[in-house]
Amino acid sequence: MVQVSGRVQREYVDGAIRAVKGGAGGELAEGWIASAAEAVKGQGAQVVIAACTEIPLVSGAAARVLPLVDSTEALVDATLSRLSGPEPEDFVPGDGDGRLSSSARTNLAGCEGPNLRR
Repeated sequence: MVQVSGRVQREYVDGAIRAVKGGAGGELAEGWIASAAEAVKGQGAQVVIAACTEIPLVSGAAARVLPLVDSTEALVDATLSRLSGPEPEDFVPGDGDGRLSSSARTNLAGCEGPNLRR
């Protein structure tokens, strides 16, 4: 596994994220993300994961450097797959009023049940 170095994060990725959040985005931000992809490719990466919601918005050029996985899209795909598949045997549903949600095999904050979150 290859990670973006602190220098590349500061010089390219953070600037691109700020540009997108500020409404600018565009070619400059896309170039910064492509530069970050080039940097990790130089370290041996074979795929890049856009693990921030802003990055996929400016990842066109980076996707030409390395195959790119949009983590938000992957999460949506996994969620839809889970919803359309059979319910796990250990699934405990939420209570429907927003006070309690469910997620398979989760037991946070000492909750009883295999997947309850409060």
